[in-house]
Amino acid sequence: MAKTTQRLRQWVGGADSTVKDERGIAVAVAAYLKFGTIPSYRDAKYLCFGVITPHAATQRKIIEDERLFRGLLNHVESYADQPKKFRRCYQGLFRGYLRYPGHRSEHQAGQRCWRLLREFLREYATLVTTTKPGVDWTAALGQHLNLLKEDPCIPYGTKLLHGDHSVLEELRERLGVDDDTWVMTELVLSQIVAATEIHNDEQFKSHISKLVTLLEPHPLLVSLGIAALLRRYAECDNRSESILLREVALRKWKSPWLDANKALWHAHIGEDATDMVGLWLKQRSIRDFFELLQTDGSADSDRMDFWLPYAEVIDEVWLALGYHSQLNNSPDYRRIKQEMDGRWMRLEGPNHNADNAFLMKIGDYLVIEFARQNNACHVFDANHLPFSLGQRSVLGTQEGLKNKFHPGHRAALNHSEGWQYKFASYLRSNLGVTPRCQDSCRVF
Repeated sequence: MAKTTQRLRQWVGGADSTVKDERGIAVAVAAYLKFGTIPSYRDAKYLCFGVITPHAATQRKIIEDERLFRGLLNHVESYADQPKKFRRCYQGLFRGYLRYPGHRSEHQAGQRCWRLLREFLREYATLVTTTKPGVDWTAALGQHLNLLKEDPCIPYGTKLLHGDHSVLEELRERLGVDDDTWVMTELVLSQIVAATEIHNDEQFKSHISKLVTLLEPHPLLVSLGIAALLRRYAECDNRSESILLREVALRKWKSPWLDANKALWHAHIGEDATDMVGLWLKQRSIRDFFELLQTDGSADSDRMDFWLPYAEVIDEVWLALGYHSQLNNSPDYRRIKQEMDGRWMRLEGPNHNADNAFLMKIGDYLVIEFARQNNACHVFDANHLPFSLGQRSVLGTQEGLKNKFHPGHRAALNHSEGWQYKFASYLRSNLGVTPRCQDSCRVF
């Protein structure tokens, strides 16, 4: 029964009733590329099914040669009064239209010809879908004419997002849409568009993990997809960190803190969403320093809880890593050094192999915390430092990060009992900043 069904579908013109004579197609394409003539209907039919077939020797394609491509369309148009012949040629062109990368092609002439082909297919869609006797693939085309328009897969996004794959099965079965077509990538983007149009923030967020997973097999779509998700995320009332979006964006565009990358981030997601990710990075850096980079290996939750609410008023952060941290190749340390690329220095000096320092620029001041808890927190005039931010290494001694005798030194704040209130008072009185709590935090 299955074999009989397959034969019937081929007989009535199903999606798989394509021209199978690959040698005949190759010969016709080679002859057309060489002579520019179409001697017969058979040649025209072969050329339509081979419109994206590369020439074996030169790799030229008909769809990437505007003169020859227009000539083919004009020739096919001459069969408009012979509906069955025209429909067969149309089927071949439609198949090529689905399989050529279209507006994502790097070939400019190919892009133009693909758009011209879309206009041609749209113009003659009514003729093809109304030609008698009707066949399955033309009936399906009549129900999916959106494939011949801009944003062709947007109508499918909401159903697919919510797990209804019936439309995908129909496209595969009746129109021959498979993994070789641009439709499959557009279907991914259509779900992202559908998700970003959800008004409820929590419902939108519930789809992020699935959508990122869908994007992974399509490297050319990652930037588009992640950018759309981040722009929508920036509109949420609760913009607390999305670790998944942060990690994927950093892999794709590197750190937004580096001037060389900032323009790329702004181009993809705008300034507001870039600042949001920057805040996530600052919060992550604070957690990393006080949870992972402590010299005794135990988290310093008191200092972490104090500084996290100040993340929004911290303009820039830097790390100075001791010798042990520089050599540590564990996954967490590799991630920290990767995320702080261009923002960490070597910490040098006697007894600093196992120490680390965290530098926070707040307005015109630079605040420095050390991993070792017996160290004071030093405050400098950011415009008058005994070292330069971004230099390859820095001394963690009184000649460097602890230089209390330098004219730019402003304070050495000790972590004695009740230090949180003293720190908060100093930051408020001298730096003019107070903690900004997004979720729950203690205010000192």
